[in-house]
Order: sequence, then C-alpha cells, then structure tokens
Amino acid sequence: MNHKEAFTALLYKFMTSPKFKANDTARKERFKQGVIHNRPGWTMKDVALAMSLRQVRSLQRSLVLHEGYFGKGAYSPDTYGAPAWQGSSEENTALMQSVLHFFGSPQVGVVELNQNTKRLFSARSRFEAVDKPYKTADKIAVIPEKCKYAVTFLVKQSAIMNQFSAITEKEGIWSNYGPILGEAGTYQAYHYEALIAFKLQMF
Repeated sequence: MNHKEAFTALLYKFMTSPKFKANDTARKERFKQGVIHNRPGWTMKDVALAMSLRQVRSLQRSLVLHEGYFGKGAYSPDTYGAPAWQGSSEENTALMQSVLHFFGSPQVGVVELNQNTKRLFSARSRFEAVDKPYKTADKIAVIPEKCKYAVTFLVKQSAIMNQFSAITEKEGIWSNYGPILGEAGTYQAYHYEALIAFKLQMF
C-alpha cells in the first residue's frame, strides 16, 4: 500500500466511525436550526461563509499539499541544466523573507535545528542521515540530518472574528459551542497558510 492509499484508508476509517457520524449529525443540526431560525452567529450567511473556507481548506490539504500539484514537482536548477543556488546565510534569509512577504506572510523567521528545537517536531516526523526528504508508507516525514535551519512564517488571522470563538452559547443544541463566525476566522487563516506553504514549496 502506497502513502496515498494509506492516507485514503485512514481518512475513510475516521469518517465512517460512529463518533464522527454522531458529531457530524449534531453539527449539521446546529447549522440547520440556526439557518431556519436566523440565529445570530448561525444564520445562512454565517454558515455559508465559514463552510466555504472550511471546504476549500480541506481540498487544499488533501489534493495539493499531500499529493503534490497534480503530480508535478517544483522547477529546480536541474530543470534548466543550471548549477544549484549558492548564497550566504544572510543572503538566503533575506531571500526567504522577501519571497514569503510577497506571498502574504507579515513576519518570517529562521530557527536553527539543534537537539532542543528538534524536540518541537511532532511524532509524525524524524531526522535521518539521508540525502533527500521523503515520506514512509505510514506517513512519517523523514528529514535529512544535514538540514540545519527551519523557515518559519506567520499568517494573518482576524482578531475580531476570533472574539466570536470566546463566546459560549447557553441554549439548546448550541450549548457550549461558539458562533460559527469564530470558525470562519480560523478557517481563513489556515486557508492562507496552506496557500503560502504550497507557494514556498514550489519556489
């Protein structure tokens, strides 16, 4: 089973589980009743705004970042028969900052990969003495030990929209949930993050 088949099988298992079905049914009922009764924070416009961003974000994650750009990789110096890019640490940092600012990130940083910072990586990744990064059959990202730095970037997220997430409903099926508008701000930010990350990968 290749990584695409493994990911599809895992996703199918999750989406067909009783817990997922119960949560999905309850979620749809909140949307339905909110739309029917024009409940503030759950109106047709509110739900449409949040779900449009959620669906696009899911599509980006499943089709673009996980599987690549329709099977095409990034253009590299090898594509043109040219030598690899060479630059100092300062030049490379300035280049990454310029590119990511252009792609939409307001702040860019570079972090040294050492024994302390490597502990911040998830269990779904590991470092090995390999020449190029790859993913194992069980979706573990293998990062070459020779990689010495990680590029970090911020994505803008609406502070005003986030305030809706701090609101906790008290009535009926909405109890303990915040208005869907709060999720819209989060989905928008993750949508931008996926776009910027994909552009950077292609660069």
